Amino acid sequence: MADILQALSWLNRWSPSEIQPMSRFWINQIEDPNQNEGEKKDTIQVLAGSIRNIVNPLEKAEILVHCGVHGSRLSMVDEAMNWLDQAEKLFIYDTHRQAVTNWIQYLVYRKVGKFQRAVMFAWRARRHFWQLADQSLTRKQHEIESWYRGRIIDMTCDLIDSPEVVFELLFEYHGTYMNTSSAQIKAKISEYLENGATEVVLDQMQLLLGISLKAIQAEETGEALAYCGVIHWLFTNRTEALQFLRSALTQFIPGSHEYAFIEWMIGLVLFDLPAERHEAIQRMETSIVHIDGLRQAEVQKNHEIEAKMFEVYHIAMRRVLRTRISSVV
Repeated sequence: MADILQALSWLNRWSPSEIQPMSRFWINQIEDPNQNEGEKKDTIQVLAGSIRNIVNPLEKAEILVHCGVHGSRLSMVDEAMNWLDQAEKLFIYDTHRQAVTNWIQYLVYRKVGKFQRAVMFAWRARRHFWQLADQSLTRKQHEIESWYRGRIIDMTCDLIDSPEVVFELLFEYHGTYMNTSSAQIKAKISEYLENGATEVVLDQMQLLLGISLKAIQAEETGEALAYCGVIHWLFTNRTEALQFLRSALTQFIPGSHEYAFIEWMIGLVLFDLPAERHEAIQRMETSIVHIDGLRQAEVQKNHEIEAKMFEVYHIAMRRVLRTRISSVV
């Protein structure tokens, strides 16, 4: 998973910090390794409360981002999410800082299992970075453009490195395939997972399957099966996760983006099993081929944005696979 402190370092990449000396002192106290956890938590609360006396909205937002980052690292997750949500709104006229805040929101929300909302923030961050990269190209600021495009690849590598997040990418180009009843059950399951009520999740999963397996649309059945695969993955039931994901794959058109991503999810799960690593690599390589085919199809349709997005996935998948292989050689 990406480093939240590294993401924080992006905040003032192109502009000086807005934070004034007194607030900077408190941030230094939070970052001081000699301070204990309780002292740091108290200081974060004081710093977050101090924004009531600050007029500059950019300084307020920057302070809130620091509070969110450091709070999340000290198990103050609910407060951290609130501070980051406030900061995002305050950065409304600063696209770069808002995008960085969105990426930090992704990291914090993902940490507590709010995967759907986390990926929404990640998409928002990538979209902003893409816009900023294109603006930099127009202005012939090639170093800045290169930095943004590099971070887009980094973000995408993080997004595609775990099945529970890849599942959310199935809906990047459309909404859910589930009908209202199935979607409501899925939302309940997500809530139970977030709250740690795992004992009722499997019962709810059976209800979801009972509806979705009778669906007319194959994609709805496939989505439910894939989601059940993710649940078993989160419960470390690798065999069951693979069974559901393989069944889900049969419900989608070969070569579609859903098919490519579920193939990739299967590869990720298999990679956790040393005896299955050869098949894992084959699955992931097949997914990469499908993604490149989708890129070429979008090029032929003159869909420039979609073609670029599949190109990013293609590059990121190759990098992730290469990294995983090198980690076990």
